[in-house]
Amino acid sequence: MKNLFFLTVAVALTAVFAGCARMDAPDGLGKISFASTQTWTVTDGTFTQIWSDAVVAAGADGKTTFDASKADWRNNPGYKGTLFSWEAVNKYKDKLCPDGWRVPTYLDFMYLDLCLGGTGEHHYIATVIAKYTNPSVWGGQYNGGCAGDGTLLGQGVYGEYWTQEFGSSIQTYSLFFSLGGGVTPGIVAKWAGLTVRCVKN
Repeated sequence: MKNLFFLTVAVALTAVFAGCARMDAPDGLGKISFASTQTWTVTDGTFTQIWSDAVVAAGADGKTTFDASKADWRNNPGYKGTLFSWEAVNKYKDKLCPDGWRVPTYLDFMYLDLCLGGTGEHHYIATVIAKYTNPSVWGGQYNGGCAGDGTLLGQGVYGEYWTQEFGSSIQTYSLFFSLGGGVTPGIVAKWAGLTVRCVKN
């Protein structure tokens, strides 16, 4: 294993996905659309990832009902990306990102944190936390999420993104970062609605 104390970071922005859409999601998930203008290349000099801010949107704009026990979604006013239930991510993970991209794994988020100068696990390194929302580095948002009944939670306070890991019957993994708080590539309850971020295959 390489020495993690000597990681360096290089970041490049490019333009992709100038508005494309797919219509192949079955069972009522609705139209899955992608509208993105940026990708971010993050590398430690040896390992490289390419991330997209592809805006994953399902169904009709303005949907506010939500049931975390089934494959469902709701909108997240003022923020990029629909909030999906874990059941939707699990069932439609092959459709929630554009062709050639995928819903990230726990290791994807761990490596992202390492490449940004973090530890790959829970930490409070302020300079690293700032990189998650820096539009020139990773461009994430404090987009919050929603409870199992659709109640919005944490908008403007924290950002959280699903992985595609199954985990257990009640928990899986996510990437979490917060204002004035820490970064955690770690465990989250499945009874929630979170955003999806795409990583290149």
